[in-house]
Amino acid sequence: MKLAKDFPILEAELGYATPRSESNVNKLCRLTGTAPPVAVGTSGVKGDDFRQLAPLHPFSLLSPFTWVARRPVKKKMEPCSCDTFVALPPATIDNRIIFGKNSDRPCDEVQEVVYFPAAVHDNLKEHLKGTWIQSLGPGRFHLLRASCTLVPQLLNTTAREATSTRSLHTTARVTPAGHNSRKRGCINKDPAQPKCTYIEIDQVPETYAVVLSRPAWLWGAEMGANEHGVCIGNEAVWGREKVCDEEALLGMDLVRLGLERGDTAEKALNVIVDLLEKYGQGGNCSEGRMVFSYHNSFLIADRNEAWILETAGKYWAAEKVEEGVRNISNQLSITTKIDREHPDMRNYAKQRGWWDGKKEFDFAATYSYLDTAKMMISPGRYCEGYKLLNKHKGNITFETMVEILRDKPSGINMEGEFLTTASMVSILPQDSKLPCIHFFTGTPDPERSVFKPFIFVPNISQLLNTSSPTFELEDSVGKKLQFNSKPDRRHPLYQKHQQASEILDNKTEKAKTMLDNMRKLEKELFKEMESILQNKHLQVDKIVNLFHQCTEDEIRIYKSNVSS
Repeated sequence: MKLAKDFPILEAELGYATPRSESNVNKLCRLTGTAPPVAVGTSGVKGDDFRQLAPLHPFSLLSPFTWVARRPVKKKMEPCSCDTFVALPPATIDNRIIFGKNSDRPCDEVQEVVYFPAAVHDNLKEHLKGTWIQSLGPGRFHLLRASCTLVPQLLNTTAREATSTRSLHTTARVTPAGHNSRKRGCINKDPAQPKCTYIEIDQVPETYAVVLSRPAWLWGAEMGANEHGVCIGNEAVWGREKVCDEEALLGMDLVRLGLERGDTAEKALNVIVDLLEKYGQGGNCSEGRMVFSYHNSFLIADRNEAWILETAGKYWAAEKVEEGVRNISNQLSITTKIDREHPDMRNYAKQRGWWDGKKEFDFAATYSYLDTAKMMISPGRYCEGYKLLNKHKGNITFETMVEILRDKPSGINMEGEFLTTASMVSILPQDSKLPCIHFFTGTPDPERSVFKPFIFVPNISQLLNTSSPTFELEDSVGKKLQFNSKPDRRHPLYQKHQQASEILDNKTEKAKTMLDNMRKLEKELFKEMESILQNKHLQVDKIVNLFHQCTEDEIRIYKSNVSS
């Protein structure tokens, strides 16, 4: 474990004699993924009461971070995370739209893959679509009437109550993976007020079934899909408009809300911009006391088209994509092709002196930094991602997208203190008779992970192997978590993958054998999914347990190599 003496800048600030220097600042940036403060109007990570020491090895089985109390220090995290891609005919084959995303987050953050069924919301009765439920007390519900859309594992469960632990300042409810939780929102006590990560918002009469890949500590999602074939991924972006630190909707909340409420890409866009106008965006996008905040951009796709939505505070611009390829990274990318926009976007830019009202309006140029080099890594990844898409243009398949997400030389598959913590690829056939197929890793580093398929069908089994335990404070929405150290949110697949990664690090014959077995499993899954699309035949009874069975097979590979 690294101590303060290993980091001169920390040693100096903790009262030691080592002087603070630019080289020490740069060293801290390199080792912890942070940067010095910058001018007002940018955003990043700020530490008010705590400074994070260097993490242990990303795959350590111990607590990933140790925290030390110290005097307030403001700091900024280098703006780097995530790449999202879409390819449409004629860039793809077989009349398919291919969606893909790498979620790049802090290396110690666990990302889970979870499923939420469609729901009908009523103020008088709690019920899922076709299902009425009677409350029997905290965490318990009684099934009154069921239908084929019900997921049985969500019912008749009792959340285990736990007393305060050493890692909490207060008593918390610990919910086992796959069980009901107020945070998870499967069954709301008050359907009129769904609880997002920080705030409550108005409910809608009906929400669609969704599968999400999300940081395990929050309500929203980094990426996901719904039962109608809509996929959304979001990116952190920065610009001239100051980021709001006040708690509102996170961009990740907007991803989930767009999926739950929009049955086409454009309707999901409408949902997001309407909620953005009503509730705003803001709040800490990182668990704990380290404040990491940003604006958001979104790539939204369905079976027919895609939309790029980029925001700066409440202002936004949207670009429709009907063919070819498109990608987004951590920079505004909509220039003069603006198909929809906030009604006051241009007037606001004129008022701030960012646009003279005469030259052609360029959203990225107007709302971005004057010096785009401050975006550091992201312009490179954006350009490299575009090159990779164009390299395969005309022959892009879902396997192509998987390889793009695994590309390390381009920086798309990110390594370091900010790394690719989860990945997703989706096949969206333009033929509505064919199922959409969504592949998720649920584990870090796509090169060392298995892309596992998920298909929406009735009675889907809960994804227990990729569902994290929930540590929920009794004080609920709007209260920041007060942990001495980050809780262990590792789900079963993550734990086994973590152990396997230690073997892969050694690059021994055992590591090669394990990786070969992982690729073999993945290849068989790809072949099976392609057969479904080609033969237009779906065995629903088998698909119900598809994703869960795939995770079981992956875990079996890890167990056999770790124990041998």
